[in-house]
Amino acid sequence: MSTDDGAYDLVVLGGGPAGLAAAVEAASRGRSVALVEASGAGGLGGSDLHRSSIPSAVLHQASEVQETAARAADFGVGVPPVRIDRSLVRTRTAALVDERRGELVEQLLGLGAELVAGRGRLLEGRTVEVTEASGVLRRLAGAAVLVATGSTPAVPEGLEPDGVLIAHAEELLSMELVEAAGDGAGGPPVVVVGGGETGCEAASALAHLGAAVTVVESGADVLAGWDRDLVKVLTRTLARRGVQFRTGARAIGHRPSASGTSVLLEDGSELDTALVVLAAGRRPAGDPVGDGAGVAFDPAGFVRVDPWMRTGVPGVFAAGDVTGGIQLAGVSRLAGELVGRQLTDQPVVPTRPELVPRQLHTHPELASVGLTEEAARAAGMDVVTVTDHFAANGRARILGQTEGLAKVVAERDGPVVGVHLAGPAVAEQIGQGGLAVRWEALPGEVAYFVQPHPSLSETYGEALFVLAGRGLHLASS
Repeated sequence: MSTDDGAYDLVVLGGGPAGLAAAVEAASRGRSVALVEASGAGGLGGSDLHRSSIPSAVLHQASEVQETAARAADFGVGVPPVRIDRSLVRTRTAALVDERRGELVEQLLGLGAELVAGRGRLLEGRTVEVTEASGVLRRLAGAAVLVATGSTPAVPEGLEPDGVLIAHAEELLSMELVEAAGDGAGGPPVVVVGGGETGCEAASALAHLGAAVTVVESGADVLAGWDRDLVKVLTRTLARRGVQFRTGARAIGHRPSASGTSVLLEDGSELDTALVVLAAGRRPAGDPVGDGAGVAFDPAGFVRVDPWMRTGVPGVFAAGDVTGGIQLAGVSRLAGELVGRQLTDQPVVPTRPELVPRQLHTHPELASVGLTEEAARAAGMDVVTVTDHFAANGRARILGQTEGLAKVVAERDGPVVGVHLAGPAVAEQIGQGGLAVRWEALPGEVAYFVQPHPSLSETYGEALFVLAGRGLHLASS
């Protein structure tokens, strides 16, 4: 059975950051909007809210608090031994996610948009077919359609998740399987397959829970695309927590045993483990585009778009993880807003993902915006760099967190092109770097924005002063 609905100004497939941003932008300016989400109201926010960034940040914060409490005597405070209560962390995660999801539903419906529960698929002529849970088919016509159905974790052949021995990192970070990961020092071994952002976040969280972690990465380095000096800080710190890194190694399967399983590597070696955590990239979620829609895909199955998120089919856009590239919630949101602004006749500027700050929920934190030194040189730029360390920062010493650095990359006699931070609370500091890079500011122009004292941001400020020829080295005073 199928029903045909009237036409909308915009039909959005997917309720993650990209789809929500476009829907809110269009609906807030009086356009008729239908947002199709497979899980209905329960799925708004996408994987970022339900399985990725928010759950990861909650676990990261819990481990931060645990570590601070464990060092309480260093601050002159006496407390009994502490440990993470994982059931309470799960409860807190669920409450925060549910609260935010409710806010998103209220915002969307309050703007007059329609929320359609079901799996949507784009057909020819900007028609979206929605299969509801009851099996009823609805057809929605849109003057414009946005495909924003996101991505899902990739599954390496031979390492299919079973919920017991093998799990996606998303499941771990949402606290579904964390009990299997360790319980204090001397916990069981865990193998993380994939040394990218998700893999390193998982490794850091697991190490804090006491697991003996080995990260298996098929590439030459972990965290490809991140500044190498930041990566060295993180891997050095994780190594002190017992995390081992096997780069240039590809996992090709596993062999279960009575005590767990053995991960089989391409070179013939094996790693005995109690749990395998998959963090081996992502692929497009579902099958949101029909053959007759005319939309083109790249070899990996991601939708091809131009800088304005246009697919080449008139009135059909795609944004967010479904287009591949840098898969960050901030990038997805900007892309969705770009689509919404185009449809409401507002001025638009193509999205530049490299100008969106990114962070890692690791110990220590990493944050970055703009070009790395390596990327800038590969692009033919003549750059200079300055690195200043948190070891000389008074606030970092007060906190007892002196591991890390601030690195600023600038064109010689030119603007700041990249800012890269590793250390305490750097995600709260990277916004300053984002302003400098986006405004193409000269080091001397931003160096004289006075940093509060004592503060962690003085380390970034000192690096700018050095680039401007006025290094004062007052951060430790």
